[in-house]
Amino acid sequence: MTDGTAEIYGGMFPSQPLVFAHLWDAARGDYTADRIEVIANQDPTRRLRHWFAEADAQAIEDALGTFTTCVIVFAGAGLDLGGGTDRLTHLGTFTPVRARL
Repeated sequence: MTDGTAEIYGGMFPSQPLVFAHLWDAARGDYTADRIEVIANQDPTRRLRHWFAEADAQAIEDALGTFTTCVIVFAGAGLDLGGGTDRLTHLGTFTPVRARL
């Protein structure tokens, strides 16, 4: 079961609250925070594999490289970062295998 696609971004942030503050500034308004997953300063493998097929989770992890933060923007978040921001790099578009309720 899928819920559209998800945009994946990588960046360097010391904490999750700072990521959400940056997203708020970048969005210039409201977005649905529960449609965004932030993996900051930890091994992303388990959480990525929760949402994505193993091959996609591995591709995302590889694309993260030395970034310390992974931001997953699920469909319906109301947040369009396009190619990224001054602090977030767009790493690709992937289809989740699990619905985000």
